[in-house]
Amino acid sequence: EYTSVSGYPDRLSLVGINTVIRGADGRYVFLGADMDEETGIVAPRFFKLETVDGLNYEIDRLTGVTRICDRNGNSLRRDGSGIHHSSGRSITLERDGAGRVIKATGPDGN
Repeated sequence: EYTSVSGYPDRLSLVGINTVIRGADGRYVFLGADMDEETGIVAPRFFKLETVDGLNYEIDRLTGVTRICDRNGNSLRRDGSGIHHSSGRSITLERDGAGRVIKATGPDGN
C-alpha cells in the first residue's frame, strides 16, 4: 500500500496491469510489468498518481513524468519531440544524434 510522504491522501495506482496469468510451471505473469526472473519481483512500468489537490500525474518508471492533468481537464504531455498542452500549443525539442536537446522552439516560433 502506498502512503503519501506528505501525509495527504494521494493515490498511486498501477496502469496497464490488470491481468495476471498463472503459467504451467506455477509462476505468475503480470502483463504490463517487468519481472526479475531470479527473484520473482515485479517491477511495474506505468503508474498514475492522483493528488488531493486534483492533479493527475502519469509516470513511466523508465522516463519519468509523461503527462500532468488538472481538475479542469487541461494537460501537459511530454514525449521525445517536446512538451504539448491540451490547447494544441507545444514546445518542440530538437535533439542531436545522442538524444540530447540542442534546441527548444516555443509556440511563437522562438
